[in-house]
Amino acid sequence: MFLEFDQSDFDFISCVGVLQKTNIKPQDFFNKSWRMLNSGGRLFVDTKNISWGKFDESLRLEASHQWFDPDQLIDCAVKAGYENVKVEGFLPGENRVVEKENSHTIFLCADKA
Repeated sequence: MFLEFDQSDFDFISCVGVLQKTNIKPQDFFNKSWRMLNSGGRLFVDTKNISWGKFDESLRLEASHQWFDPDQLIDCAVKAGYENVKVEGFLPGENRVVEKENSHTIFLCADKA
């Protein structure tokens, strides 16, 4: 359904737990979502953080999910035209925002001017 929209129809897009389970390239996602948002709209995305500080040789990535570098996502959002791009870590089990390197889950908020 995401790809069926190609015009400004929305004031808010929430993409929770979706990006890591699809095969859409981050730049394509941000470009498309930017076109779907009205001016003044906001995007909220949560996904998996490949830069989690606890990854080492003993921990492996979940193979059924894509994992993303927070800086790459910020870059893609800015290239798509988003402003006020912010990425934070999130501990879902504790419902707590943390530094992005302290969680395997991150969220991104961005605005369309």
